[in-house]
Amino acid sequence: MPGHFTFYSDKIENNVAYFSEQETKHAILVLRYKIGDLIEFTSGDGIYYFGKIVEIQKKSFLASVESFKELPQRNFVLAVGILKSSDRMEWLVEKCSEIGVKQLVFLKSQNGERSKINIEKLKKTAIAAMKQSHSAWLMDIQEDSFENAINRNQENKYIAYCNSDIAQSHPLKFGDDSIVFIGPEGDFSLSEIDLAKSHGFQVIGLGSQILRTETAAIVCASWSLS
Repeated sequence: MPGHFTFYSDKIENNVAYFSEQETKHAILVLRYKIGDLIEFTSGDGIYYFGKIVEIQKKSFLASVESFKELPQRNFVLAVGILKSSDRMEWLVEKCSEIGVKQLVFLKSQNGERSKINIEKLKKTAIAAMKQSHSAWLMDIQEDSFENAINRNQENKYIAYCNSDIAQSHPLKFGDDSIVFIGPEGDFSLSEIDLAKSHGFQVIGLGSQILRTETAAIVCASWSLS
């Protein structure tokens, strides 16, 4: 029997899970799973399944659902300025997925230096991180403008800012229903800070040292842990 792995199925119907060609290569060709083997999987919607392989085809395989458990998720959202480096964005997606961030929004802001991102590629990174961490929640990845994103309705709203004259000290822990904005490498503009404040955001600092965007995001994500 292979070791402890979690697989991803984007189709589960009538207690049968269907697996893609990529998952088939991993499970059947690499790990040598066979018919009758027990398998663990999720569709990323908060349910973790335990099943048994019942059919193997050339480019897919099927597993029956034997049992399942529902895993809780905190409503924590990170809205992060788009990074110049696609590698750093992938790293950020991976780590936020492992930590358990519900949604990661890439913000188009005034001081951002990049306007386009590959959502589909980042989703594949999130799927791999979900599998690696044995989670049942696939992190939602979006892109949005700063002006639209500030209208989100989380109960606790924070925006990080490097100007210590404006920013308040950071909380030790974010509440369950929270959103945190992290600026791009050029930080948010003062007009964006003022706009966020007018929408009920608390301006916070993250310490005396200037952090990279992705570092600041991970720091905030860690404060969301229970």
